[in-house]
Amino acid sequence: MLSVVFTWDPFIRGLLIVALGVLVLHGSVYFVLSTNVGTRIGFLLTAAAASGWLLVLCIVWAIFGIGPQGRAPSWATQEVITGNLREQNTVRDLDNFPSGKGWHKLPLAQAGDPAAAGDAALVPPPPKEGKAPPKPKTNYTSPFKSTADYLLVDAYDRGKNDGVMFTLHHHKFYRPFRPAHYVVLVYQPVVPQPASTGGAPVKPVADTSKPKTYVVLVRNLGSIRQPPLYIGSFALVVFTVVCTSLHRRDKEIFAARAAGNPAPA
Repeated sequence: MLSVVFTWDPFIRGLLIVALGVLVLHGSVYFVLSTNVGTRIGFLLTAAAASGWLLVLCIVWAIFGIGPQGRAPSWATQEVITGNLREQNTVRDLDNFPSGKGWHKLPLAQAGDPAAAGDAALVPPPPKEGKAPPKPKTNYTSPFKSTADYLLVDAYDRGKNDGVMFTLHHHKFYRPFRPAHYVVLVYQPVVPQPASTGGAPVKPVADTSKPKTYVVLVRNLGSIRQPPLYIGSFALVVFTVVCTSLHRRDKEIFAARAAGNPAPA
């Protein structure tokens, strides 16, 4: 009957499921312990076991990036410029682009992930039904109507591995305040093709007489491991407080036994 009443709101149903799980699992352990060592010590032992288990679980989650996850890494659009990049850009790290220190030419075959973000910057996807169109991240008005109107001709990369302290398998561990990881995508309009009269489609060719368009992207590392770190920090505080309380009680018992007095409850 209870499940029927709350099926209209999954959020409340989820809270009830979690509360019931805590009551059954932790409550049953606490009930057994309280009948053997008393209600206060039984509660402390249950809290120490639960917080310690949660701390170990959060460490595993944080190392492998599993469990509760935050925002996934993504590419954020910094600027979109048509024409002379050096004269129009407002990002200081682009002043020495592309021949300056740290810039590397990126093979187009390896630029698929940032190129998807570049397409979204040049040709924003249509808004979902019933929702307002998303606010553009830059004040740039794209001259392109579709992804078939332009061609990716070059890609440059800077700062991909800057600040990496060490790697573990395919995981990279960065030092705090690491330099930004930039990718600059260079686009040009395609040469207009005559209407198709049958046969194989003509391969698009960049129109070198038209100005280039630059899409400047910066890597946002996201917060994949943030939730387990927060939960693990809370579990560590609870575990430390409970274990300190148990340790202090043990010292009081040892002192009372040494003095020939009955041990405190």
